[in-house]
Amino acid sequence: MLTDSILLGSLHTYRRYIARYLLHKDPEQKDPRLPIYYQALAGVGAGWTNSLATTPVELLKTKLQMQTQRVTLRHASGTATSGLAAEVFWLVAYPADVIKNRLMADSLQHPQYPGFKGMSKVAKDLWTPSHQSPRELGLLGLPFRVRRIYTGYLTCALRAFPTNAGALLAFETAMYFMNVK
Repeated sequence: MLTDSILLGSLHTYRRYIARYLLHKDPEQKDPRLPIYYQALAGVGAGWTNSLATTPVELLKTKLQMQTQRVTLRHASGTATSGLAAEVFWLVAYPADVIKNRLMADSLQHPQYPGFKGMSKVAKDLWTPSHQSPRELGLLGLPFRVRRIYTGYLTCALRAFPTNAGALLAFETAMYFMNVK
């Protein structure tokens, strides 16, 4: 909630600053909408601002994600349908997040994944680690390799939906009641 508030609040603030700058630069301007490249600039600023708050949280998440213990839900029933943006985002972005977390958790004094090639080495080590069992080889081993990359995904997906939906609802409702355009 805190990081989404910072992200959305700073996005709004950067948009306002840019709009004021453009109005000051050209007082004759009548269209209050920002061009897409200024929207992108506001997004970059918001992402940078948000990263200052999320870095400690990301470090904790990384440490938790790096644990080797597995949690299994044995009696899960029913299915859930989600085209929802947060769920699709995490489904696609999760492998990259796992790679990023491995790089973040790497030792600074004696790194396993140094330099620019570190990312590809992490991906290779996740897909075909040196301690890979024979059942993980070949086409029949594909589910085991995918499982290794998506360890912890269920928790992430279950958290993403209510978190993002609630944050967006709160933000849009607050903007509506404050009559902010």
